[in-house]
Amino acid sequence: MSRRYYTTLGFYEPSFFHMYTNGNGKLKEIEQWNAEQKKVFLHEYVHFLQDISTIQGFNNLYIWGEYFRNVQKLIVSKNVSNIKTPIEPSALKNNVDQNWLARYYTMGDDTDVMFALSYSKSHETDLTDCNNGNVIPLNVIKVRCLSLIGETEIILGCLHIMEGMASLIQEVVYPESIGDSPYNPYYIAKDIADMIIPGISLKPLVMLSLFDYSLQASNPGWAFVNYLEGKAKMNFNADTLTSDIVYEDLSHTSITLSEPFGKQYFPYSLFGFADGAKDVMSEYLKGYALWNNIDRWFHDLVETGKWLRKKHPNFFLLLTKDGDIAKNKVFKYLIKKTGTPIVSNDGDDFDFVRPITSYISKREMVYMYAMMQIQRVFLSSGGTFRCPLIKYCKNASCIIDRNRVDSNCYSAPWERNTLSDCYFSTWWNYMGLSGIHISGL
Repeated sequence: MSRRYYTTLGFYEPSFFHMYTNGNGKLKEIEQWNAEQKKVFLHEYVHFLQDISTIQGFNNLYIWGEYFRNVQKLIVSKNVSNIKTPIEPSALKNNVDQNWLARYYTMGDDTDVMFALSYSKSHETDLTDCNNGNVIPLNVIKVRCLSLIGETEIILGCLHIMEGMASLIQEVVYPESIGDSPYNPYYIAKDIADMIIPGISLKPLVMLSLFDYSLQASNPGWAFVNYLEGKAKMNFNADTLTSDIVYEDLSHTSITLSEPFGKQYFPYSLFGFADGAKDVMSEYLKGYALWNNIDRWFHDLVETGKWLRKKHPNFFLLLTKDGDIAKNKVFKYLIKKTGTPIVSNDGDDFDFVRPITSYISKREMVYMYAMMQIQRVFLSSGGTFRCPLIKYCKNASCIIDRNRVDSNCYSAPWERNTLSDCYFSTWWNYMGLSGIHISGL
């Protein structure tokens, strides 16, 4: 999946980083936004916070980065000028194939369904660590659902947990309806929770804590169900299971990391994944002065996420309790500390909030967005890739000559002959891919 599940209202892209929201207006004018626009922005901002404060967020960044790092090595080693795409992760080694296989199963399905009927546990496949030969069983939660065309089966995964959490927060903060959202993945995790502990979904802050807990695991869907089943066996019910209990339990959860770290308890297990994401980023940014501010920004952002989890592990809960983001003190504190990625809107305007910990310009933030497009080229089918940076290059505030957008931007940006003022070409050449042409399989 090249981006997370998205609706017509807004979507979040794991692209170091970019958010889209409906409506218009600058971020500094957020107090004048209507409830619908604030609600959608909050939903997408929650995804941004998930990426910098959860094991799943850091792991996702690491997997994307490792994919491109190995594709780049593959291209250089072949010393050819024409590359056929897509280059499937399954064709790569060095655990890239295993990580993507795990990601495929643990992400879950976005199939549109009406409601869940039952769930079951399934051993799907085994992963083999190329470093030590260890075999790791990959288990999933399968959910039997009713759809418009009859019964179907989907896998509960990270997608449902992340979207369920963001949707829940926006619904608590802005309870007024702004239109229907697709049933799946927003509510399916709630159905399953009620199957295990009846009525637990009527406790939104507890559900939020359960979602947050699950995103600190390598297999969120599996962790979500196992935790609830464990609590049910201990005779917890919807009245006795509280957020405080969930977050206390989180502090006692552990993940075994690679040597020399071994078994680590939260939040130190999260720190290991965070450092992995920083290592991948350093591969992109080292040795080029143009990226210095980006490097510092990303490093500071990761450190902020680590600090938040250590000092305020339940900050999502505090954010939700404080209400409307125009008046929400926790929201204002978080956005001051973390800033935002580039935020674009219906009018193709774009804006961002700079965090207090580092300096970075709007132009450099667009370069952050440009970085992820290189990976997407190699996952696309040849000439089907349309550069999403066109809207920025046409925007006067970008200090770019609008006439420099040409036909290649719409189908083959790697064929552009100019480096000047082209976000894509700057990265393409910096990564040593100058002269490489792409065609579909």
